[in-house]
Amino acid sequence: MSRSLGDRLRRRLANTDDGFGIVETLVSMLIFGIVAVATLPMLIGGLTAGRTAQLNLQGKALGQERLEQMRNLPFHVARQNGQYLDVLDIYFRDTQTTGALAPADRCSARAYDAATKTYACTITALGTDYGSFRQVVRTQFLDFQRNVLTPPPGYTSQTAGMDSPVANLLGVTVTTSWTQGGRVRSFPVRSHIANAQADDSLIRVAMHSSALKVTSELAGGDLLQFEGGLVSSEGSLTTGSTASLSVAAARAAQASGASATGSTLSLNAPSAAAPETALPSANGQLNGTCEIVCFGQTAVSGDQSVTVTSGQPKVSLATDPVTGSLRRTGANVYRGFTYNNTPLLSADPALRLTGPMVSGGTGSTTEVLQGAGYLDAAGTGATAVRSGSSVALPVLELFPTSFAPAGVVQVTLTGASLQCSSGSGTGAVVADWAGEVRYWSGATGAYLPFSLAPGAPDQ
Repeated sequence: MSRSLGDRLRRRLANTDDGFGIVETLVSMLIFGIVAVATLPMLIGGLTAGRTAQLNLQGKALGQERLEQMRNLPFHVARQNGQYLDVLDIYFRDTQTTGALAPADRCSARAYDAATKTYACTITALGTDYGSFRQVVRTQFLDFQRNVLTPPPGYTSQTAGMDSPVANLLGVTVTTSWTQGGRVRSFPVRSHIANAQADDSLIRVAMHSSALKVTSELAGGDLLQFEGGLVSSEGSLTTGSTASLSVAAARAAQASGASATGSTLSLNAPSAAAPETALPSANGQLNGTCEIVCFGQTAVSGDQSVTVTSGQPKVSLATDPVTGSLRRTGANVYRGFTYNNTPLLSADPALRLTGPMVSGGTGSTTEVLQGAGYLDAAGTGATAVRSGSSVALPVLELFPTSFAPAGVVQVTLTGASLQCSSGSGTGAVVADWAGEVRYWSGATGAYLPFSLAPGAPDQ
């Protein structure tokens, strides 16, 4: 009995359909539609907010990028120094209400508003990935209190003498704009760009002199150089003023590394180290012999003080300038200095060199060469800042031969000097020199001069 009832129940369950009927399906679809309609605005709003955030981020990045590009340009390069682009050449070109465009100009439009003293550069080409964006870069000259200044009359960054800015500070506003959903949106970035040179030296003075420099090539291709009477000094006046001095009475060197140095001196102020003294030198030889370069006694003399007093740099004295000199001494037949690269051979034996190609100090004078100089920013009046240098080269003999053992050419620089001063709104430069070049004349059997005296034409 119970087995028969169980069989009937199993047969009924086996004939029952699993799944949803059509009514159940329609009800499910209706519920899903109601939920979808309710959440669709939220989904669209989320997508719009994401796109808005993306465009805002891109606009901000483009504005920051433009500011960095402007900061990487020099603030102002004087037009007479060459055709160099500075930030004013692009973003504050002139005071024309409609600025002219240059070839390949970064701006698609330029304008100047005299009422607000603002220059505007409109840029529409920001790259293929940012075709929907545009920028307007507005600039103003500002003083240290951030007051807007008027450019000088006739100002234009394209003309020498008219390109000087009225201030060393530029107020910048970069507005990046784009269109989204039929509405124009924008993102402004504001900053200041200062002339880095405004923090440079308020006073800068320098002096360099060299009595002699000879350079040639050795037979193996190595370069050889000899210098004498080198004096160099620099001074600057800022919140951290400095002064420096470097003297080398003589030095010789090969590019391959061999070198010889005579008396030298190097000083700096202010300095925590004790002041140095000039290094003495009796003789100098390159590679331990006189075959290529050899020079006699060198010395550093004159006032050797380097100071910064009340922020004013001073090196040596105008009345007793520091001097690097080379004098005749020793048993060497030339006793001054000799310079030779290789023996020069010729088809005519009479043209062969009988000694070093260049030598000095074979005459009657003791001084072979010297260089001197000073600088001073502690003066007053018309000479508040001044510097000066001088050199002398009494005897220089070039290319000795059997018929002209004292050289085919002789050079004498009696003296050359340059004095510069600035102060009281004025500046002055005074130059003076005198010398002579003599050449051997076979017809007369004597040296004939080329005059190098001031005012006389060179022959």
